[in-house]
Amino acid sequence: MKFSYMVVGDEIKGTNVTGLIGEYDPLFKLVSEEGYAGVELLIKNPFETNFKEVERCAKKYNLEIPVICTGEVYGEDGLSFGDHRPEIRKEAIKRTKEAMNIAEYFNAHVNVGRLRGRFEEGVDPSDTIKWSKEGFLESALSNKNVNLLLEPINHQVSNFILTTEEGLKFIKELDTPNIRLMLDYIHMVIEDEDISKSVKMSKDYLDHVHICDSDRLPVGMGNFDFDEFGAALNEIGYEGYVSTEAFEKGDYNDNVKTSFSVMKKSFGK
Repeated sequence: MKFSYMVVGDEIKGTNVTGLIGEYDPLFKLVSEEGYAGVELLIKNPFETNFKEVERCAKKYNLEIPVICTGEVYGEDGLSFGDHRPEIRKEAIKRTKEAMNIAEYFNAHVNVGRLRGRFEEGVDPSDTIKWSKEGFLESALSNKNVNLLLEPINHQVSNFILTTEEGLKFIKELDTPNIRLMLDYIHMVIEDEDISKSVKMSKDYLDHVHICDSDRLPVGMGNFDFDEFGAALNEIGYEGYVSTEAFEKGDYNDNVKTSFSVMKKSFGK
């Protein structure tokens, strides 16, 4: 397995986000010097993200960009595939397609968490599901060279596709080779999943993993034990990225260093 750390795109305005905030060069340098192989990039609008600078820094510090994370497309701008408003759905798909094109250049995946949408009061859930599936399909089919990764999200944050089993069911219904799965450890814990069982059922679909510690702290700064998760991933032969996605607290240097130490211990063979 390879390890990456989340860095926040320069077009995102808010600070209550899960990643390192600041200029790309010093952040990429920090991540590289601690031994990570990649930087996962959290974006809001791929038409505004300075990807030329991302590319420059990635090459300078010999880092890969394994995933373009779309969390703030929904988080900051409120866009989703499942929104009842056609214009919102259209813009969500437009941005996802652009992210897919950029991801192809970086040999990366694109994730879809909150971007898939949620059930809304007064809207038939079957319509939300239909619109969400249409968004996935249109986005995925726009670039078959890039995998679009569905991320199940716990009930405290979402109300639609909460567990690994539900995520896999959704993916199989779409029956499109480049729509695949990512897992996020904290969502699995909150949903009280059997970690080993969930990992094993994901074997043929899993392309990326997120972790953070309890209370969404950087890895090693809470009370989570990742050993079972790491053992299960190694057992299925997972060789992709494990990426820290956390609300940063205190000194970035400590966060990045401590996270890497725990990741090596729990996920390294």
